[in-house]
Amino acid sequence: MEGRMDEKMDKEVHAQPQAAPPAQVNVNIQQAPHRRRIGKQRSVFAPLLLPLVTFGIYTLVWFYKIYTEADYYCEGRVNVTSGGAVVGLMFVPFFNLVWMIMLAFKTPGLITKMQIADGVPEDQLKHYGHYGWLGFIPLLGGILWVVLVQSAFNQYWERARAAEAA
Repeated sequence: MEGRMDEKMDKEVHAQPQAAPPAQVNVNIQQAPHRRRIGKQRSVFAPLLLPLVTFGIYTLVWFYKIYTEADYYCEGRVNVTSGGAVVGLMFVPFFNLVWMIMLAFKTPGLITKMQIADGVPEDQLKHYGHYGWLGFIPLLGGILWVVLVQSAFNQYWERARAAEAA
């Protein structure tokens, strides 16, 4: 009798449950159009004047925001350095000098990367990376760089909002 119980339990344990055939459900679901997170338009004077009031801290905030907005906008379609990495690498001793020079070229290049993420053909891309050379002109070059880069980002976000509204 005990052998039969073991045999019966063994069959129950090893039996595969029969799945019911999938029900035919015809549901028409319309997805809302995907909206990308578009960056904020900033005054060109904010990254120029606020670092004076905040002892340079706003510069870190500005770089973080610019890179984070670009990263969210591109949604992984192109490789964008994260805002945290941009700011974090500014604190690495000795490397931070090299990193700041690299950022002078990389930051305007973000706009080109966003254009690539939008699918702009290669022959129609606007390249902003050459703005980095302005950083080598003492004082005036840095001011021009900030004005040109922030203006370029503002124009890009304005076009992105207009394209999304259309």
